[in-house]
Amino acid sequence: MNCIHFLGRSPMRHFLPVERKMIIQRPFYWMGPKMDDAKSSISPSSSSRNSGFFQTITANQHSSSSSSTRPKLTSLTITDTLYGTHTLTSQAEPILLAVLQSPHLTRLAGVHQHGITGLLNLTPKITRLEHSIGVFLVVRSLGASLAEQVAALLHDVSHTSLSHVVDFALTAPGEESYHEAHKSRYLSHTNLPEIVRLYADDLQLQPGAAQLTDPNASDADSNGHLSVFHEENYPLVEYPAPSLCADRIDYALRDAVAFERITIQEAQQIFRSFKAYPDTRSPERLIVMDDAALALKFARAYNAIDRDVWSNPANIDMYAAAGGVIRDTIQRGTLDKDDLWRLSDEDFWERLKQVADDAGRGVMVRLEREGLREVEGLPRGTKVRTLDPDVLVRDEQGLVVGYKPLSMVYPAWGVERKEYINARQRLMGTN
Repeated sequence: MNCIHFLGRSPMRHFLPVERKMIIQRPFYWMGPKMDDAKSSISPSSSSRNSGFFQTITANQHSSSSSSTRPKLTSLTITDTLYGTHTLTSQAEPILLAVLQSPHLTRLAGVHQHGITGLLNLTPKITRLEHSIGVFLVVRSLGASLAEQVAALLHDVSHTSLSHVVDFALTAPGEESYHEAHKSRYLSHTNLPEIVRLYADDLQLQPGAAQLTDPNASDADSNGHLSVFHEENYPLVEYPAPSLCADRIDYALRDAVAFERITIQEAQQIFRSFKAYPDTRSPERLIVMDDAALALKFARAYNAIDRDVWSNPANIDMYAAAGGVIRDTIQRGTLDKDDLWRLSDEDFWERLKQVADDAGRGVMVRLEREGLREVEGLPRGTKVRTLDPDVLVRDEQGLVVGYKPLSMVYPAWGVERKEYINARQRLMGTN
């Protein structure tokens, strides 16, 4: 997609200080409070439950429905520290309540966003359910279609115990993440396709669009509506890096606040800066920001979290060690792969201890006792994450005329971003 360049005046050329680069990187330890584990269901038997580190869900009223595909609650209130309070009702949007009460989604409250480091309290206990709901709240706040909101809720539904740790166990180099490769198979054993079929009219979907097949084949109806199980066809939910999308926005904002790279107030300001351009119904829609200074703050926080957490050598080392134990137990036939979707992180870890051999249990004990250890260099092929958010451009009358990447608004950001990428690549050269 081509940018629409602003022709009214030259882009600003502020000179930006470049962050300090690190070649030998030490483990980054999260010093925040230990949070109570989130509960793994939303049911009429309890009025309020944690869905994660920054989020709670309150069941306001109960209905008498006994169906597994119709909502048992008449309303839910989501209270999110970053995004505010949002109430959903079964009368207005029954599919949202039905999806949010599906045990195949709510099980993600027992899956840590940070995998093994979250399980061992080395990183904040942000959950996959919290993140899934967060992505939903981002697109909902932008005014996205109901179908795009459902796609946001379901985008991570097939994640396994310990999240991306499993990629180190079962994904070959160059392959997509394990949960993505097995999403259709997982969904086929859930009630989620039935829920989507039941509410196809609400989503403006025809029956074929509730299938689990390739959305680029027969999965789109005559109006171009696509399966909500393929989030890559909903650009507000998923969009190629380094541009913005709700998935990237949510995990970054939560981590940036949890690791104290920005304040809650700054995160809320950044959240309010997001807009859908040109609108939420355009086939070429994307998320942009209306404040270049906030875009720069967000992009720098994103780099800092990538450096200190996502591509930190110590974190990757721990992921690889835990993944090796999982791989060995599965290869020996002592661990059922389906346990990856049946068990919470805590239960899966205990199950792994039971079936691992002595060497595997020794690795697990070391990880529990030693935590993150100092590691030099990054494995080759490590994913380096950066942002170059698109920013709205206005003419002299203040009317929006297009958008530009932040690196064109602030050219020095392009230099800083490239220097960061080069620094991470040099770390890969030391391993």
